[in-house]
Amino acid sequence: MKSIKIVFLSVIFLISCNSSTTNIKFDTGKIESNFYSNDYLGIKLKIDPPWIILNKEQLERQMNERKEAIPEANRRSTVESGVTDLLLSLTIDTIQKMPQILFSSLNLKRDLKIKTETDFLNSLVRQVKQAYNSYVQITNSDILEEEIGGKKYHTVLITIKADNFLAYQKEYCIIINSRMLNIMTNYNSEIYSKYCRDLLSNLEWN
Repeated sequence: MKSIKIVFLSVIFLISCNSSTTNIKFDTGKIESNFYSNDYLGIKLKIDPPWIILNKEQLERQMNERKEAIPEANRRSTVESGVTDLLLSLTIDTIQKMPQILFSSLNLKRDLKIKTETDFLNSLVRQVKQAYNSYVQITNSDILEEEIGGKKYHTVLITIKADNFLAYQKEYCIIINSRMLNIMTNYNSEIYSKYCRDLLSNLEWN
């Protein structure tokens, strides 16, 4: 079932983390001690143990492994969302990459098909189902609203099932000026779900 998990996470990783450096003015943020901050988006996050920040080398290795884990035809469909900058990637287990949280930001000026948070989440669900149509059972919740740090995010929960394998991905997104902040959480148990919720409760807005 390990291969299924890798494939499942790879599509979302590629959708959310198609890294680009074309937008010079955008600030991808900085990490100081156990804090991540982004002045452009106006956010600050305290990163408590046992969360670990993945470095650039780990991220590149992870992206390559996951890109190779899905068929090329499906792989192409995952990168059509436009210019997205990876901001921060966190995990507790650096081997299994579970649970995992990815912060990224979509440039809405470069992706003209995405106008609202609902547009983005609907597109995400469609691409995930297309990529896994012949692999596993994929279901999704309705798009809802949830508050984090005093701001309301649009959210969707995606569930993957295969034999004895069960995993979840919850996506949060919010538009800030001409950017969309996306927070993706991957987990496979209620304990890991709580770890994700507890970390996001540390998110502060300037």
